[in-house]
Amino acid sequence: MFAGPDGARVAEKQAVLAGFPKALELLKTVGHTSATLASLNETRVDEYYAMVRAQLVWRFQKAAAPAIDVRVDSAFILYIKDGVPRIVFQHEHEDVWQALRTHGVLPAQG
Repeated sequence: MFAGPDGARVAEKQAVLAGFPKALELLKTVGHTSATLASLNETRVDEYYAMVRAQLVWRFQKAAAPAIDVRVDSAFILYIKDGVPRIVFQHEHEDVWQALRTHGVLPAQG
């Protein structure tokens, strides 16, 4: 499951994995250079589940322009078995693409 400001939807694992290379390529074309983990907080729910809140800072740099840092705040419900975490639910606190437009990384929508 994936949720954001526009609601929740089922996200098929294969579709998500297939979409990563396209999204990463798009980010590179607008100057993405790095992602840094700013904070990570975990709350164990029980033996198998944990709620994790992660804040990343995505850095964008184009030519001689100053760098732009965009904070991305996400929450996850993880299923953990044999030490292997799997994302069951992901919540983005804001629309990431809109945040990139707001910070001037992507052009504003008409």
